Amino acid sequence: MRLAGEPYMNYSENYFSTLAFFNGYIEKVLTNQKQKVNQTYWDAFLGQQGFSKIYPFLQESKVDDEVLNRFVEEECLPSLEKDNITGIIDLNKIEKTSLYTLAVLATYGVGSEARKKKIDGLILSNFKGDIKPEKAEGVALCYGLNRGYTVFSNRYKLRDTTKIVKFELNSQLDYYTIESIYQYSMNHIRSQQFDYLDYWCPKLSVTTIPVIRTNGYMMLDIWVVGRREPEVLSAEYHNNLFQTFFRKGTESYFSSFLGEVIKRVYSDTKKEIAQATLWQSDYRKQMEQLQKEKEQLQREIIQLQQEKAAQHSVVKSHTEKPKIERINITDIVSKPKVENFNKTEFLDKVFEYNEMTKEKLYDMAKSRNLSLNKKTPKNDIIKLLMLNEEKEISLGLNFNS
Repeated sequence: MRLAGEPYMNYSENYFSTLAFFNGYIEKVLTNQKQKVNQTYWDAFLGQQGFSKIYPFLQESKVDDEVLNRFVEEECLPSLEKDNITGIIDLNKIEKTSLYTLAVLATYGVGSEARKKKIDGLILSNFKGDIKPEKAEGVALCYGLNRGYTVFSNRYKLRDTTKIVKFELNSQLDYYTIESIYQYSMNHIRSQQFDYLDYWCPKLSVTTIPVIRTNGYMMLDIWVVGRREPEVLSAEYHNNLFQTFFRKGTESYFSSFLGEVIKRVYSDTKKEIAQATLWQSDYRKQMEQLQKEKEQLQREIIQLQQEKAAQHSVVKSHTEKPKIERINITDIVSKPKVENFNKTEFLDKVFEYNEMTKEKLYDMAKSRNLSLNKKTPKNDIIKLLMLNEEKEISLGLNFNS
């Protein structure tokens, strides 16, 4: 039933009035926001008044041609007209609401049901395809009651059009709806406010109100897009205007009919201009807020990029292989001028020192009473040790002492 509204609406016109049957708090929210509570479809759950004739048939597992024909016989109605080629019932020629509703249920199948048409088309068109506009909500409600919740897909899609059918469980309203129906079905009670749900269930944050000419309102955590107000001098506006003047009890208008019409048009035009000015102001504010959010987001992106670059630099410094200090032998010591100098042993000793830690080399140098301190570079320590080795060689001492 939620989808049986105008394409720009997120809920059909009487959806929350019908939901109020299960929950008194929903009715209170509607009343507080000056929304009319229409009880037209409440009897679909009771079968005592307007829905009394089709209520038993809705309880059938699935309304099909057999169920439809039985209803026609019991009500002593004429046979339904069908297309000679396709065998599809001509819905446009059915005036009786109860018969019309059952005929739609028998014609349109869901899932793997073998019917003349598929419910997918009706869902995607907001029940506007082949359905009379004034019967769309009632048909949608009865179809859901007869087929049940589980037979439908989560969503229906055709090209750029997508309709979400099942609850997404991302809002307070979803949880209220499910809990209200559950309490009525299982415990036969009409619920009120659910404090235990309010404590933990998710709530959507409505930061902006759609800039659209509708009688919208808040329902818990959802902004409901109401029916648009007709533009002044449009066909719908004319119809509503003249319906007002020709209602019972308005005979006195005709004494100054033209004057009243002019006053009404002037008043409505003034109201429309005022609303348009307000909407434009709201729109500018929303655009300014969006620009501020965009600039803040850009600043955050730049900051994140800088932080990422800094982190990358730190990681790189920790993961780079340590550079091995290269020792130029000619920088350590000049070629010894002794006859017993062994070049191979000399180079081996240099490489041996290079593989040692700076701390070990420092200790060796101190043990030989060489002049240095803790800040002396490793290369300089090796030079000192090799010079010491050279002196020992020149004095004829053991090279490895």
